[in-house]
Amino acid sequence: MKKNFRKIPDFIFEKIDSFDDDNFVIASVFKIDKSDIDNDKYKNLELSITEDGIQFRKQFVPSCSTGSYSRKNIDGYRVVHRDQEKITKLFDMGERPVFGNWSKGSFSLLVNRKIYPYVNFPPKELTISTELISETEQDFTIKVGVDFVLDRRHNEFKEELFFGINLLQENVYSIDVFPTTTTREEYLRSLTLSWEIFPPGERDIDLEKIFGRMKNMSENKIERVRRKYDYLVNLNPIEIISGVSGMRRYFGAKYSENLVVFENLNYGNAIYVLFENWEELTKLSRTEIQNRPSDQYIRVKHIGNWQTKLKRIITNRRNGIK
Repeated sequence: MKKNFRKIPDFIFEKIDSFDDDNFVIASVFKIDKSDIDNDKYKNLELSITEDGIQFRKQFVPSCSTGSYSRKNIDGYRVVHRDQEKITKLFDMGERPVFGNWSKGSFSLLVNRKIYPYVNFPPKELTISTELISETEQDFTIKVGVDFVLDRRHNEFKEELFFGINLLQENVYSIDVFPTTTTREEYLRSLTLSWEIFPPGERDIDLEKIFGRMKNMSENKIERVRRKYDYLVNLNPIEIISGVSGMRRYFGAKYSENLVVFENLNYGNAIYVLFENWEELTKLSRTEIQNRPSDQYIRVKHIGNWQTKLKRIITNRRNGIK
């Protein structure tokens, strides 16, 4: 499973941009089958089932052994600026005997050396909290998050965000962001997809069905959906797909039982082509989808001539070519 990120994923920025509030938290919501409670993915939470119900670590500082960001969280870290010119720094090499003879006294050996500039960062000592959101006889839902509220107006918010998502990722292998005002019901809805699937018909009627499920859309986003609809319909789908899950809005098309194209309209910089179990896969975060085997999906970024690439993938799959 993927651990650390080299950069903040685009979907995180795009989701933050969709928030009305400037304050948000780094967290992830899991629906866990009770038969899967021993999954290594959740080992740091120390999940168990007792006569008193679900047990877990309600709050903990991640162990240094978990990963590099967990270690930095406890020990602090240094960032060396190798892109800058070296500076001269005086180093104390310790006490030395005069002419190699301690009986003659000693002196402090100071040496000038050229080094790259660096900045030392003290330990953050951030904790991770787990909260039970709901429970049934078969499964339960928990929210796991970093105990730190970020403000996107803050000058260093990107650095803080980068550190926080890596801390959570290496502890539970999943990340997301939510406004601080998110309610328990909204956390639950973020896991539940409500789909409307209908055969393509008249353009205006189809778009009305799609927009009817997607509230508060900007004119730019509406126009983007119209263009995507026209393009996907020209590829002759058997059904149109429109879905809502909490703050997520999905739109796409189905070309066969094992060939579905969709994207998240709130922060969609890529289209996903799914081949099997597409309803289950779309319940995952994009990070989790990207951790799935490559034969389950293809991600097509909206850059260059992406339409031609997507058309080729659909045509090949319809013809049994992988």
